[in-house]
Amino acid sequence: GLLAARPARPRRAQPSLLHPGAGTRRPMLRSRVRTLVRAGGRASATGRVALRQPRQQRGQYRQWDSTAHGQASLPAGRCFLGTSADGDADAPQAATAAKPGLLQRALYPFTREASVAPEGFNRWLVVPGSFLVQLSIGSVYAWSIFNEPLTRLQGVIAPASGDWALSSVVPIFSACAVTLGICTFTLGKWAERVGPRAVAATAALCWSSGLLVTGVGCMTHTLPLLYAGYGALGGAGWALGYISPVSNLIKWFPDRRGLASGMALTAFGGGAVIATPLNEWLMRKNFVPPQLVGTVGEPGCPAVFTDEAGRRVVELAGEVKEVVVAGASEVGKFSAELVEQGVYLVGTGDSGAAGAFMTLSAGYLVTMLFGSLLNRVPPANYVPAGAAGAATAPGPAAAAGGAAAAASAAAPVAAEAIVPPQPKAWLGPSLQPSERSLDADSALRTRQFYLLWAACMGSAVAGVTVISSAKTIMSDCFATSLPAIVTGGFAASYVAALSAANMAGRLGWASASDVLGRKNAYFALAAGAPLCLSVPLLTHWVSDAPSAAPLVLFFGATWVVVSFYGGVFSVLPAYIADLFGQRNVGAIHGRMLTAWSGAALTGPPLLGWLRGRSYTQALEDLAAKVDPAAFSDRFGAPLERLHDLAAAKTVTIARLLELAPPGTPDPTPTLYDTTMYSMAGILAAAALANAAISNVPPDVLDRLKAWTPPALEPNKPAEQDTGRQPVARDS
Repeated sequence: GLLAARPARPRRAQPSLLHPGAGTRRPMLRSRVRTLVRAGGRASATGRVALRQPRQQRGQYRQWDSTAHGQASLPAGRCFLGTSADGDADAPQAATAAKPGLLQRALYPFTREASVAPEGFNRWLVVPGSFLVQLSIGSVYAWSIFNEPLTRLQGVIAPASGDWALSSVVPIFSACAVTLGICTFTLGKWAERVGPRAVAATAALCWSSGLLVTGVGCMTHTLPLLYAGYGALGGAGWALGYISPVSNLIKWFPDRRGLASGMALTAFGGGAVIATPLNEWLMRKNFVPPQLVGTVGEPGCPAVFTDEAGRRVVELAGEVKEVVVAGASEVGKFSAELVEQGVYLVGTGDSGAAGAFMTLSAGYLVTMLFGSLLNRVPPANYVPAGAAGAATAPGPAAAAGGAAAAASAAAPVAAEAIVPPQPKAWLGPSLQPSERSLDADSALRTRQFYLLWAACMGSAVAGVTVISSAKTIMSDCFATSLPAIVTGGFAASYVAALSAANMAGRLGWASASDVLGRKNAYFALAAGAPLCLSVPLLTHWVSDAPSAAPLVLFFGATWVVVSFYGGVFSVLPAYIADLFGQRNVGAIHGRMLTAWSGAALTGPPLLGWLRGRSYTQALEDLAAKVDPAAFSDRFGAPLERLHDLAAAKTVTIARLLELAPPGTPDPTPTLYDTTMYSMAGILAAAALANAAISNVPPDVLDRLKAWTPPALEPNKPAEQDTGRQPVARDS
């Protein structure tokens, strides 16, 4: 009743666009806003204008001149609404622009508009920024350095029963590559739209946060965090950092597409050259040896026995605790000053992996953000000096005569119309670079896209498989036969050498494809099949007659295979440009990189599964040669519990060899035979897919409404060529 008796308060006058300071109803204001939004605004030299009602001055509007405040005008349609500051004859009194907030000012340097290069900009200055981003995400190829430490996070010296198996750790790399494919497929158009700076900055945030989450997962021994951190967030950073420079450098170097893509990806392939020793050094700095309980057989060492789960345990202060027994094979991986043979308590040390991941997170964040700011996009209708046809080209109205023809004749050729050098005729048939361009959606409707996808995926399987487990493969195949040569440091150097092969292959094969042609270059990369077939011969050789010769040949064969892998992806952007045109390379390349995910999802898991089968078979063969009494005395359990003890990491091939008769060959070098045979078969299938690739027929281009450069359309008026992307969804 009291509320009903109160007199109604008069409505406070609200300003309007038509009558600032006068009373009006809010619906009229909202209606006017909708009108302005639909009409859009026009850019002006002084910046955009927008609705703003300053709190301190109600009923009044003011204009903020971005140029007067020393800041470039913000892009149209992004942050502000309204008409141009210059005014319109039919427009109402100009509503003035709101001054951008702190967040908008901070993000503006990463926008495409802020990264447009001025006229006369040296295109070679774009390369260093791309290199910094690519070097950072290229450290993904050093993942095999972490494989072995991640399998002993609890045992530290040797794997404990609760530690992850190698088959659980290797697929993290595959998960990272799967995320790469998903992100490049879905975000390719967005990357083309926002520009390389924003893409690289987003990649920096994803990559660094992924490494941070991975470090937390190592500290808490939570495997899902490793998949979420390195596999999901890290994969997103890998994807965005990878695609950010490729399309941009091809636009800067339309006359040398192969060289451009090679430069964009060379640093990526060589990222592990720096990351491998860096990762090793960080893990050594963060390594903490576990608590030494004693030495087996010496006074004071508690009795070690095997529990029902197959674990090695001791009794300390009335409590049963798990331990690992480190022998010569386990201790040899570490410095003699840090570790000695003995019994170590599980869960008391630190392998150093967690600290390494967290340190790398901070370092890569700074490096990639700095590199992103060095990226530039070329101005509209950019043509490099010295390119074929760059000086003059007949314009579309040349035949009409007069001033229009003269002006058109002097017009520069669009970058999309520049045709790269053709391969020599004696090199065999190759593809003719397409002068017309398809968008990403239309490319998916051609058979050439799927043939190229299959060729790329199959050609990459062998390389990605070797890279994912390089250090483990080297140690398994040669450490036992050549212990004086193949040490932990040698295996790490092998990973760095493979990264150098990846880098050399990316630059060398991309440049060679400008001469050979893209299709012929992919045919040459199929030579990895016989090299994979040679690996089992070399590992059997070193097992039967240990010498350095098979090691050298193995090193060379795998080096070449990985260089082919680098060539597959450095030639790919130029291959796409030849097939589908240059205009939408970034978006199509993003979708084509799902082939990379397919290779990573096929190769490393296949290696883990085949190696696991071979390992189990080798254990059973060795156990059949061991005295059951000696087995029971050594492991505290009967021979019938072999599989339980192997699952608990109590029984290994190295420990069984100590009980086997003298002269028994070590089966470890043969664990990868079936993997290499499978890789050779996949490479052969990829060569067949490449052989079936041909140019997109003209009738298909017409049906899919391929974009044609204005310079190639003689009937198109010159004034209609605005330089804008006609296909809005890929612009």
